[in-house]
Amino acid sequence: MGQGSQVRQGDLLLVLDQEQQRADAISLRAKAASDQLNYQRYESLARQGAVSPIQRDQFRQESNASREALIAREADRRFRNLCAPISGTIADLRVKQGDVIASGDPFTKLVRNDRLMVRVEVPTVYAERVRPGQTVLISDPATDRPLARGQGAVARSDRERGESIASGQG
Repeated sequence: MGQGSQVRQGDLLLVLDQEQQRADAISLRAKAASDQLNYQRYESLARQGAVSPIQRDQFRQESNASREALIAREADRRFRNLCAPISGTIADLRVKQGDVIASGDPFTKLVRNDRLMVRVEVPTVYAERVRPGQTVLISDPATDRPLARGQGAVARSDRERGESIASGQG
């Protein structure tokens, strides 16, 4: 996968290294087991009247919180493979193999070229050449490589001043 690559919905974009999350899950699993054991102890002590129900409830809350944290971490670990949510072209690729990214950080953009709208201001000297329905070819200015082709439309034209704005959908 690289800048400009075509992808289809569901194609694998990248695989996340899960070692840190795996280590976190192991730690959270141990904490959840310890908190559950402490809660069970205080539950027994509360029934005997040795501790207050408030103390027992604090340990129950800690047990519930650590169990939920473990469940959340395990859910995060299931997202190892990041796949394309839509078909399109990879644009603005910001990562390479070995880079570290945080949850929520964008690493690329996917551009849908099946419905591309381009707005181009046409210089005065070419205004007379622009007509509705003309074929529009959009190319990369650096490489002259075609990016999209489609039907053109004149969105606004001021023939007296010699100005046109052409747009195209591909």
